[in-house]
Amino acid sequence: ERPVSLRSVSGSIELNLDPRFNATLDANAQTGSIRVDEGLNIRVQKSSPIGQHAAGAIGKGGETFTLSTTSGSIELSQ
Repeated sequence: ERPVSLRSVSGSIELNLDPRFNATLDANAQTGSIRVDEGLNIRVQKSSPIGQHAAGAIGKGGETFTLSTTSGSIELSQ
């Protein structure tokens, strides 16, 4: 296992995760929103003055899974 990082400057990130996926999420949307399926138990917080941040364990946790977008949204489903 290795850390994974996905970044977008002008666009959204949409991922459908396998139920067996384990990682420690660190997600940032500078000017967009973050939506996470309730079943993933990840808390989304507003950033100041705009944007959102989400962090926490997906599944059993594990390697860092970094998602970031400058101008776009992030959506995680399972």
